[in-house]
Amino acid sequence: MNIVMICDARSIHYKRWVCDLRGRGHRVTVFSPWKDSSSHEIVEVVGTPRAPFPMFSWLKTSLKMLYRIRLALSIRKRIRKLRPDIVHAHFLTDSGWIAAWTNFHPFVVTVHGSDILIHPQRSLVYRLVVRFVLKRADRVMIVAEHFRDALKRCGCREDKIEFIPNYVDDHFFTTKEEIHNRFRSIQESPRVISARKMEAIYDVETFIRSIPIVLNDHPGVKFSVVGDGEQMERLQHLSLDLGISGSVHFYGRVDHDELIHHFRNHHIYVSTALSDGLAVTTIEALANGLYPVFTDIPANRTLINAGQIGELFPGSDAQALAQKIIDAIAGSDTIESVVIRNLMTTHEQFSSTRIVEKVESLYNRLV
Repeated sequence: MNIVMICDARSIHYKRWVCDLRGRGHRVTVFSPWKDSSSHEIVEVVGTPRAPFPMFSWLKTSLKMLYRIRLALSIRKRIRKLRPDIVHAHFLTDSGWIAAWTNFHPFVVTVHGSDILIHPQRSLVYRLVVRFVLKRADRVMIVAEHFRDALKRCGCREDKIEFIPNYVDDHFFTTKEEIHNRFRSIQESPRVISARKMEAIYDVETFIRSIPIVLNDHPGVKFSVVGDGEQMERLQHLSLDLGISGSVHFYGRVDHDELIHHFRNHHIYVSTALSDGLAVTTIEALANGLYPVFTDIPANRTLINAGQIGELFPGSDAQALAQKIIDAIAGSDTIESVVIRNLMTTHEQFSSTRIVEKVESLYNRLV
């Protein structure tokens, strides 16, 4: 097929979609509102300029959306010249909005989380944007089932919605033997990792605040924080204030292959997100044989109901999170079998071959 993808070209997850679709023989042209300096294959679209002075949030959002309509009109002629079979946009309120104004069909949009769970609740402008995109789209892909009700409240027809989750690269899956060797050391030197961006919605602060509580019971536990974000410097200072800087290491942003290395040097994975879709990092952690400790939110409950086993704790409750980590370490005799079962379930449900085939099937039906 001849596919046009409109997405954030900087994201590793979208790059993976493009690479895997091309690997299966499809022609994929990418339009992005953001520049990706690492690639020469992107058809670059000029990004939304920053406001030259402070303005009301609703006005700033409105001007941003008007500018994106201008972007859409500027690429519409180029898309028509490409004569694609399908246009696929990722994220409702930026790439989806641009794609909707190109007026090309069939048009698929993938919903990833905050674009339906958070943005419409914060702004009337975003609610109108979301309703417009959902009306224009021929199919709405969701990466998590709990998006369905929110979409219908925004006017999306049930027959448009298609659940196709995110997936894990095949080389990300570990082996039973590797898990067995790693978990021999959990009693002597337990290692816990967080790999979410340091932004308010992911609440990594709760992870940091749980660390001294865990250390009171298990002084030898080592903690790692992978990722960057606007709160990184503040959280590093918080670790100093709590007197735990010797037990926690901030690695910053790492490339995808290095993330595998970090995952396979740890035993327990913590996600403190307050709202989420089916996060790629979360299922990658399961594919790498980490025992999951998650916030008790719909995305994570759905994952555990689908067959994954781990611990759930109330969001923003550092004491409860610490107790779950302590319980996991104390129950280390049974953790290995749980982790292996999670590995097998993740491979069955979220392998790249399985998910890419589902997307191809959707494209074929629409074309």
